Amino acid sequence: MAPNITMKLKDVKLEKKLNCEGFFGFGSGYGIGKGMVTHGGPLYCNLCPLKNDCWNKHKARVGKVIPALTEEFELMATRFLGPELYRQWYEKYQVADPYTMTMAANLEDGERHADGLQPEDRGPLSLTWPLQERIQ
Repeated sequence: MAPNITMKLKDVKLEKKLNCEGFFGFGSGYGIGKGMVTHGGPLYCNLCPLKNDCWNKHKARVGKVIPALTEEFELMATRFLGPELYRQWYEKYQVADPYTMTMAANLEDGERHADGLQPEDRGPLSLTWPLQERIQ
């Protein structure tokens, strides 16, 4: 029987270790980089006790940096919900929505941190270690 990965992740409390609230995806990337997640298992950020506040802070941060794009996505979200929203967005722009793209970058930076590397330079959305909001 496989070990209970979910319990291991819940017990880790990466949100305290990394102080990553507002950088949704970073803790998940760190968990992947440290081998805390198995293929198909839950990612840390989805189990984090701060996940709702973290996601809202993440959205606010992304909205400050790329306001026109997030406003367009939020407008589209008034007409479509769930998978249909993402399908419509992708059909129109051929890329993921701004929140998901930034979350993926945070995830990658979390993996880099787990490997002892600095986050990638992503312009105004770049993370710095220790984590702090850096909006230009």
